[in-house]
Amino acid sequence: MFRKAGEAFPLRITPVAWTHDGDTDLCLGNPPTPSFSAGAIPLTLTLLAPAGGDSGVLLPTSYTHGMSASGQQTVNATLSEVGVFRVSAGPVNYQGM
Repeated sequence: MFRKAGEAFPLRITPVAWTHDGDTDLCLGNPPTPSFSAGAIPLTLTLLAPAGGDSGVLLPTSYTHGMSASGQQTVNATLSEVGVFRVSAGPVNYQGM
């Protein structure tokens, strides 16, 4: 998705089930967990490209995830820089884990 720096975009977040120890792909392809809900989940930003670029600021810095039939939550977000980024949600203590 292409946006100008500072322009709002929909950040879609889906919590997924942990299926096994040693999962090295950050749970890619794991089933969604529609019953998940938690507050104050931190959002972190990783700059992928351009190398040596400015990672800027992601807003919001955290969000609240409520239960939904699909498990997906959409957050209205902005980035202060342009580039290719990975946004991660968590970790969060969930049911003692």
